[in-house]
Amino acid sequence: MLTIETWLNALGREQRIEDCPLWPPDLYAISGALLKRSGAYLRIFEREPASTYLKNVETMGRAWRTRIDALKHPSLASLRHARPPEMRQAWAQLIAAGGTRISEIRELRPLTERLIQMALVSDEASAGLGVTWDPGSSYLTLAGQILWANKLRSFCWDVPNDVVCVLGKQHTPQRGATFRSLSHHLSLYLPNDVEGRWIGPFPPDQASDDQRNMLNLLLLPWPTSIDTADFTEVNRGTGAPEQASRASYFRFRPTEDPSPAKFARALKRAIAAARLHAGRIDAIVFPELALNAKQYEVAERIAVDAGTTLVCGVRRALRGKHRDLNLCVLQPAGMLRAAGDHRRRQRLVASLRLNQSKHHRWCLDREQVVNYQLGGVLPVSRSCWENIQIPPRVLNFVTLSHWMTWSVLICEDLARQDPAADLIRAIGPNLVIALLMDGPQLSGRWPSRYASVLAEDPGCSVLTLTSLGMAQRCRPVLRTTGKRADASRVIGLWRDVEAGEIEIALDAGDDACVLSLECRLREEYSADGRSDGGETRYPVFAGFKSFRSEP
Repeated sequence: MLTIETWLNALGREQRIEDCPLWPPDLYAISGALLKRSGAYLRIFEREPASTYLKNVETMGRAWRTRIDALKHPSLASLRHARPPEMRQAWAQLIAAGGTRISEIRELRPLTERLIQMALVSDEASAGLGVTWDPGSSYLTLAGQILWANKLRSFCWDVPNDVVCVLGKQHTPQRGATFRSLSHHLSLYLPNDVEGRWIGPFPPDQASDDQRNMLNLLLLPWPTSIDTADFTEVNRGTGAPEQASRASYFRFRPTEDPSPAKFARALKRAIAAARLHAGRIDAIVFPELALNAKQYEVAERIAVDAGTTLVCGVRRALRGKHRDLNLCVLQPAGMLRAAGDHRRRQRLVASLRLNQSKHHRWCLDREQVVNYQLGGVLPVSRSCWENIQIPPRVLNFVTLSHWMTWSVLICEDLARQDPAADLIRAIGPNLVIALLMDGPQLSGRWPSRYASVLAEDPGCSVLTLTSLGMAQRCRPVLRTTGKRADASRVIGLWRDVEAGEIEIALDAGDDACVLSLECRLREEYSADGRSDGGETRYPVFAGFKSFRSEP
């Protein structure tokens, strides 16, 4: 029988279970996990007229935060003293009900109300967590130290990060009735088969306008052409005929890969041409599998020198193994423009090189093999799987400026909802970029469907990007005429809550594009009626310019 007491004892906290947590994310982790596991959080949507437990939630949370911020050198003793007495009383009520089964919490109205109150007060006390850079705030400074000690996995101090994790948050769902609707600032997740990592916020660049609410993304849909020989079938040597008849494996390796020197020249020309159209370039984005390891090293160096963020898909062969790695790498070091000697800057670049492996293998079925015109090198009689390794799953969430948190997915990870979707919805990053190895990004295709889901709940803006080579190689046979569809130059799809869905198409002869985004402020409300003050940021479409990177 799993009771409140047995669950609390199993958490592994250093504090005794009788002691009320002294750090807001810890109290949120415990109260939130119990509410979510029991489903008792649904009581908040009942809004009973005689109920008073939601009163003064904001006042208590802000007072708790003020007392922590007033501590010059926070200690256990001073943090204990800073706790609101109402939270200690609510915790005592929870301990008194320790023999209650977790599944029965929802039946006990007073206990449920105390749990909800603890979660909401903790959330209110955590405004700006993981989002705002404020060295004058003792709370945010201590939160950053705790996050670093937890290897970026949780802001909890006393609750172990292998049991329950708490990270920052950007969007509160405005539809539906979920636990995520209770908070503006804190997200809860159970670290099961995916690990979330929160990176940032970073100090603003004093040399630039800290209030700049525009972003220009340089989209490089390279390679611009893909040959049939770039796909090869891989002999995995299963030794079992019945297995070999069901599936095979393929590898993508361009036969004509530009040398690092040639690639460097092309990238520098693209950045220079983009600045003619947009001035400042905030990020460079390549699609899935666009670069090999050597090309990535070149791209990283150029991006850092250019003062821009780099987001790209990287293919990497594993030595001594039959499988490859399909990675997305997010490198924000360029935007920091850190001072210091060369070694210090190299350490910064290495520490911020955020690798994330693909979570799901791509499976080419008969229709896709035909559409991509690969029937001469890959089988059409059975499924053909991407020959990649699947390491432990990680999702990175990076606050790159004072107003926006980014997350990146790789192709199938957008379509296959488990296990990434729950974590993305819990945090609600402002911008999700999906790097694809896919056909044209047309409205109505699968990337459009899944982007619309995240745009509706929790409110993310979503960019999908494929290579021009793959977009043009995809030529489905039209059932009405029996002829192949014309080659398409739609390399990207943008989706946000205001502009809706926009296809990003390159003009004839062009091989690059600048996508411009503007930050819009909107007001969001939590389930208890608390407003975020109209401070939630939405990157929205502000136009795009197609151009040719070559002179």
